[in-house]
Amino acid sequence: MNSSILGVLLKVGTNLTDLTIQRTRVTVREVGGSMVPIWPSYYKDCPAVLFIVDAANINQVSASCIQLLSVLSAPALSTVPVLVVFNKT
Repeated sequence: MNSSILGVLLKVGTNLTDLTIQRTRVTVREVGGSMVPIWPSYYKDCPAVLFIVDAANINQVSASCIQLLSVLSAPALSTVPVLVVFNKT
């Protein structure tokens, strides 16, 4: 299915964003769902996980939850804090 017909932008690749929160610099690496096969390569350097689910796309919610379970079961992330956000735009 052509994503441009649906008006959907698919995330491909990674995106880095630097934020300053209360004088603390945080680098956020956005890794889109299409990059699932390489996610584990980022786990060892990951101090926290922010997992965002597009709740507006009901077809992707269950697939996202399966991916979340995979992330949560990764040994490299066993002591890392995780925040799960369901975004509905």
